[in-house]
Amino acid sequence: MSDGGRGADGVGLPARPLAFPPYTLWETRAGSGTPVALVHGLSASSRWWSKNIEGLAARHLVAAVDLVGFGRNRHFFGMPVVLPPFSEVTALLARWLETFGEVVHLVGHSMGGQIAIRLA
Repeated sequence: MSDGGRGADGVGLPARPLAFPPYTLWETRAGSGTPVALVHGLSASSRWWSKNIEGLAARHLVAAVDLVGFGRNRHFFGMPVVLPPFSEVTALLARWLETFGEVVHLVGHSMGGQIAIRLA
């Protein structure tokens, strides 16, 4: 990985992998307080939220995730990319949200919004 786990958010914050076999999700977390999780849309990555993370982190624990097949996870399947079923992606995100250990405010853009609705 060329960025060494840094910079997906656009503001130089470190990212870390979280294993949910058979998948791995990469996330960036910043700040403290009430958790806010950011889910990008189709053909995007956690970088979509680069202009929002710093402002949200002033009052919240904010986390942006790269979904399977996107961002740092785009090479998971090799080429050509065949994404898992939407229901599986939604279940995977539910497992990710459990890592917060409390209620999370979920914000999604485009496809990420559809995932957020399914998780509500």
